[in-house]
Amino acid sequence: MFYGSVRLSSKGQVVIPQRVREEFGLKAGDQLIVLGRPDQAGFALLKPEGFLKVQQELARVQAQLEAVSSAVAGSAPAGGPGSGGAPRE
Repeated sequence: MFYGSVRLSSKGQVVIPQRVREEFGLKAGDQLIVLGRPDQAGFALLKPEGFLKVQQELARVQAQLEAVSSAVAGSAPAGGPGSGGAPRE
């Protein structure tokens, strides 16, 4: 959801819009986790409990991907990929 835009002050501060603070239950003194993309395309602020949920979801998805990868590797034909797969005469 888009909540608007903010400006960075000369002190490096931003004001989180009131609607965001209200909807997410943020109050003065709350701690937020800052995550950023390595390509510097953007960053996100997360409440610590939200960060834990994201971390758990990523672990779950990683486990599923590993299971799929193992299943695919286990069903590869003898000789592995690129072996041609054609029967010998």
